[in-house]
Amino acid sequence: MDRCTRCEKHVRPYDRLGVRRWRHLDIGCARLMLEYAPPRVTCADHGVTVAMMPWARRKSTYTRDFEQQTALLNVHAPRSAVSRLMRMDWKSVGPVCRRVADDLRAEQGPGLFDGPRSIGVDETSYRKGHKYMTVVVDHDRGRVIWMHQGHGQKVFDELVKLFVYGTYLRLLLFSWVRSWVVVVGCRVHRIGA
Repeated sequence: MDRCTRCEKHVRPYDRLGVRRWRHLDIGCARLMLEYAPPRVTCADHGVTVAMMPWARRKSTYTRDFEQQTALLNVHAPRSAVSRLMRMDWKSVGPVCRRVADDLRAEQGPGLFDGPRSIGVDETSYRKGHKYMTVVVDHDRGRVIWMHQGHGQKVFDELVKLFVYGTYLRLLLFSWVRSWVVVVGCRVHRIGA
């Protein structure tokens, strides 16, 4: 029995759509496309919708394996290099990474800020140095717990608000690549660095 894409409940079939294609990981030099005519289903909560495909995320033209590979490469390489390697449009890399990140957040649950003892903060630029992103990493668990567009004191203030309002100030170690911002920020907010 098929499942609803939104709520993942078992639902009744409605009809079948035409053939759709999903891009999968390449086999050698050949592109691999999965073709399937997905059924539509009737959900009590969401009405008529396309059934869930186990190999693809909702509203995606790529398979889960392809998207995960793209997101992994994007962690270590610029978007333009990833788009050339995966043979896809560079504008599609961002939405693919967003879908993978949303799935990871859903799997990990609401525990990203549960008791971090040591965090690292890094500012990185993208798009030839014109845009910045600040990333906070939990050193103990080895994962990203917060990201924000921008850099400097304003972003540091946002980070401190998050930790102060969430009572997450029990940190043993705090590292920052741009140390002058941290020194100013720590003095203003009285966090021991």
